[in-house]
Amino acid sequence: MDEQTTTEQAQPAETTPAETTTAPDYSAQLAAMQEQLAELRAAKAAADAAADEATQAAMTEAERLEAERTAWRAEVETERARLRGEARSAALERAGVLPAYHEYVPDLDPRTADGAKALEAWIGKHPETVRAATPAPSPLAAIGERSSAVAQILTGQRRSTLVSAKSLQAMFDKR
Repeated sequence: MDEQTTTEQAQPAETTPAETTTAPDYSAQLAAMQEQLAELRAAKAAADAAADEATQAAMTEAERLEAERTAWRAEVETERARLRGEARSAALERAGVLPAYHEYVPDLDPRTADGAKALEAWIGKHPETVRAATPAPSPLAAIGERSSAVAQILTGQRRSTLVSAKSLQAMFDKR
């Protein structure tokens, strides 16, 4: 028996025709599917990149608009502050506040009713900051100070053969 077993083992077993058929070769199909999968992955990556770019472009536009709006607001606020400062300085000059005290006056907008009232209240509380008011000279006194012949005629200091009280009255009463 030993001989038979070894002979059987040494000889290949007989095969049936069904067993001898080779398995179908799927390597071509596998390669085609791998190519298709690579193409699909590339298309998906391109679509994702395009979507990301569009999102970034939209966000960039929104961010750009936000930056422009912020810069515009800062510019407007700067201009408003400049105008408010100019109006404040002009109001303080008109009120007669000495320039040395301008920095002590509260920062207010004299163009508004509340700001004008607050400025008047501050000036009322601090009269020492206001220069002494000098009465404005009348136009007639200003003319009298001049030493022209016409001024002397108009003030009555000098008589003229061309201009008289009657001729001036007639001139001014004509309508």
